[in-house]
Amino acid sequence: MVKQIYGDQVDLLQRESMGVITQDLQSVFKSKYVDKMFDSMNYELQKPPLFVFVACDPNGGGTSQMGLVSIVIEFNKIIIVGIDSVTTKGHEQIQRLLTAHIEALRRQEKLKDAWFIFIPESNLGHESDHMAYMLKNYRKVWTISEKSRTGVITTAVRKELYTMETQKYICQESVMFWKDFIVSNPVGIGDVKARALSDFKKQLFAFKRIIQQPQRGFALPRVIYTGKFKGGNDDLCITLTMAVYWGIEFITHRVKDAPYEMFQ
Repeated sequence: MVKQIYGDQVDLLQRESMGVITQDLQSVFKSKYVDKMFDSMNYELQKPPLFVFVACDPNGGGTSQMGLVSIVIEFNKIIIVGIDSVTTKGHEQIQRLLTAHIEALRRQEKLKDAWFIFIPESNLGHESDHMAYMLKNYRKVWTISEKSRTGVITTAVRKELYTMETQKYICQESVMFWKDFIVSNPVGIGDVKARALSDFKKQLFAFKRIIQQPQRGFALPRVIYTGKFKGGNDDLCITLTMAVYWGIEFITHRVKDAPYEMFQ
């Protein structure tokens, strides 16, 4: 009877009656601003930064990848200084990618004396703990912790906060790439930088805000931010939003338990 009522409106039937995520969604980052961002590939840092914010989204399994995005904040601009995204399995591969990324950044003359603020996602696999341990012998690296756990949480509410903060800077055309930005990818072949940029741009275009209608009458709709459609990935996209949000929180002294006196 319900199917007969909805007739050819298959999306509406799936959404209202079955609770299925359908195409009731919109792109988070408008294409004209993303294009502008990727046209800004030659930013020159005005001075050596005090901080580099290195965010990491661990591999969640399946086709998911471990994403790393490193940024510098200068004059209210978000400068992307490094990206990496590779499918990793096991501690050895995670450590290889993470340390290659950190070492490639540290080799840059402008970044050699900066503090690296590491921002991993805190997940059930405790990868954030393991990655913080992998970096313990590197100089001037400090890892953010939250609620007595290594790393930061990425609940649905947090994802919305992360995304809105990043959307603001992208719409202001204040996100750009450093002219010497790095892609370390220790297992890649060919032009790993061009491939990483292409994947990054596709993920930003595909990142959607989805409204999932409730299956029960009195429940509220859920808002989901994701780019994982038809086997797609959003690891670099999520990692960028983490870097932007927590980078801003850090420089405005809103990160609890951060030893700001140590960074003077």
